[in-house]
Amino acid sequence: MLKIFSTKKIRIFIEVTSVLQIQFVIAILIKVIRFNLFTTPEKSPEINIEIGALNSHVNKGAIEFAKFCLNSIPNISEVKEVKTPLNFYDLVIFRTNLKIDSCNKHLFSRSFIANTGNVDSTKQIIKTINSKKVLFVDDGLSNWRRLAEKEPSFLNTYLYKDKGIVKFRAVPINLSFFLSKKKFVYIYSILHLRKSFNILDEYKFFSFWLSELIKPDIEILNDIKQLYIGIWPAFSDRDRDDNIDNQIDFFENSERTNILPNEKIYIKEHPKHKIENFNSENYHYITLSENIASIPIEILLVKMKNLKKIFSYPNTTAYLLKKKIIPLEDSVEIHVIKPKSDEHYAINYNLFYEAL
Repeated sequence: MLKIFSTKKIRIFIEVTSVLQIQFVIAILIKVIRFNLFTTPEKSPEINIEIGALNSHVNKGAIEFAKFCLNSIPNISEVKEVKTPLNFYDLVIFRTNLKIDSCNKHLFSRSFIANTGNVDSTKQIIKTINSKKVLFVDDGLSNWRRLAEKEPSFLNTYLYKDKGIVKFRAVPINLSFFLSKKKFVYIYSILHLRKSFNILDEYKFFSFWLSELIKPDIEILNDIKQLYIGIWPAFSDRDRDDNIDNQIDFFENSERTNILPNEKIYIKEHPKHKIENFNSENYHYITLSENIASIPIEILLVKMKNLKKIFSYPNTTAYLLKKKIIPLEDSVEIHVIKPKSDEHYAINYNLFYEAL
């Protein structure tokens, strides 16, 4: 159990980036604070949590889902959204984009990891936030690809320059017990090789708990035999009006021999991207309603009792399915789409299979 200095009141800040990431974060809380998701212990400390989306690309649905999950946990006294974390915290949890291969071998300095994000405002918050403990979580496929076999040099592995000053980038993970918890940070992952930092069991437990808590329209889900999971195209400028989304065409051309011809194809859209203005002469598509689609795909899939085929571009959900981390019947076929020519949809394909 993580040693929090205050036994009567714990204040936590959580960066929210996606629906899946918040599930990983709660898995961390189950591990380090030992949440009981079903009852509130008599001597449980008061736990106040602030959440925030520090990246402008985070959709509102992820924030609302985080509130729903955290407010459903008996141990938690208060959950509120903040634009910028300003208070003193006992614990903060940020997202990291460091590769899990590196995290399995090293502990990274807080000063270095603060410079690895893709949002300047987040980097500054990580550097300056006042907290007793700083933890990080990886949130998906981009973190899970394997590194090249050739190891970087000693200097590049453990040292870096910051404004001309040489600082520690990382240290061997075996030294974790001897290091300052303020200067070096712990990174948690469902793929971490060390039990103390691995949250796979906690994630599975929370997913089960969540599936019991969320009760979608079973009648609709039982009708689904084929499911297409939409992608957020990797357009260089996502907001341009002349971007043309051809994902359905690519899907049909790539998977024509695998699609059940006389069955409807249900579409679960990406939370950040609607599939619009597509026409198909070959298949009957039905887009899941917003109420259904807002439920995490990991929960929906286990509720689809008649599901036969899943079609997905290379993404984190497809990875979890291929690794059987999302528990489905063995008879369900998982087809990962590989478009041959378009970078908007093929960008993660090699990364996906490098991570398997």
